[in-house]
Amino acid sequence: MLHGGALRSAWLFAASVPTPSPPETAAAAMCELSEGNGYVVVPKWLPAAAKRHRVRANQESADIIAQLAGKAETATLAAGRVHKQRAFAKPALVAALRRSLGQYAFTPTASYSSDGAVDDLRSAYTARPDVEEAAFDALYGQLLEARGDLEALLGRPLSRGVEATFVVYEPGCFYRRHVDSLAGVDPAGSGGRAYSFVVYLTGEQPWQPSDGGALRVFCDALGEEVEEEVLPAAGLLVLFDSKRVSHEVMPTRRQRTCLVGWFREEV
Repeated sequence: MLHGGALRSAWLFAASVPTPSPPETAAAAMCELSEGNGYVVVPKWLPAAAKRHRVRANQESADIIAQLAGKAETATLAAGRVHKQRAFAKPALVAALRRSLGQYAFTPTASYSSDGAVDDLRSAYTARPDVEEAAFDALYGQLLEARGDLEALLGRPLSRGVEATFVVYEPGCFYRRHVDSLAGVDPAGSGGRAYSFVVYLTGEQPWQPSDGGALRVFCDALGEEVEEEVLPAAGLLVLFDSKRVSHEVMPTRRQRTCLVGWFREEV
């Protein structure tokens, strides 16, 4: 599921709920305090009705926060910026996916310009996922849920399924500045991409700026101003508009592993 960040506990919203104390409990508490204990433990201090009120307040507050997060995410994507969700893939799933990568035969990726000629835009290795493999199937299910969330948040129908590939950038590999899709160009291929995503499958060792391999995002398609640089982090999901966000992968100094893909326009 997509969200704009971890939902904070809503317990503060219930802080003003009246909590009348049973007289016998309060009396016992006063006796204990008068004996010089300095503190008192009062069992079942919060009446059941107040507890139910607090639970309802917690849920209502969480719903409000989730709605606000969805609006923030919508605004981010609509403005042509990058949405980030940490721990989209949990550590156990990342570890399982990394173990499964040994079964794949990664091949150097050819890159082509708009006229079909081979160019030097990218240096990386790719492999198509095995849809029958358990770890990828689990991640694929999460991506399908994310696609549904996008449709609901943005009111934009998307095609069923997900286009995806594993990508490994070995030290020295890169992907020069580009956009993932051009309107009116190859609508059955890259031109049909609506939203791009990256799920990082890096190792447990935290990524440092000195490691290179950052996803550099530009403020617009033509200018040189950089909006942000996103460092890889295991399990991180990065999501952005395929036709609007100009970006590049900076040369990496350590192995950079990820699943990249696209949610496509409905046809």
